[in-house]
Amino acid sequence: MKNAKLLFFDTPLYGRIEATNGRFKPAGMSREMMIADTGPVGYSEKPAAGEIEFSLPNNGTYDEVDIASWVDIDITVVDDNGKVRLCKGCFVTEPPELKDGEIPVKMQFVTQVSVS
Repeated sequence: MKNAKLLFFDTPLYGRIEATNGRFKPAGMSREMMIADTGPVGYSEKPAAGEIEFSLPNNGTYDEVDIASWVDIDITVVDDNGKVRLCKGCFVTEPPELKDGEIPVKMQFVTQVSVS
């Protein structure tokens, strides 16, 4: 099996986006060590949102104002090994900026489902 280097993001407005610089971090639990006077005694948990990051070329195809308005959308994330995840309740966390010929997009989501 090869290491997946590409991520594909299926978006409602622009369809499939191929991102060599994409990032996917699944939703789950964030854990922190609990320390008592006697030392470590366990850990505490709290829910952590999932994260998606990718960049789009600033080539006139994509509109950063439209992207900034994305809330409560579902995005399918596919790696080049064929693993598919449906991320539900995605939203853009900060307005995208134009930077070095690209439009970086940062999103969070509530939950994900493995499709394959």
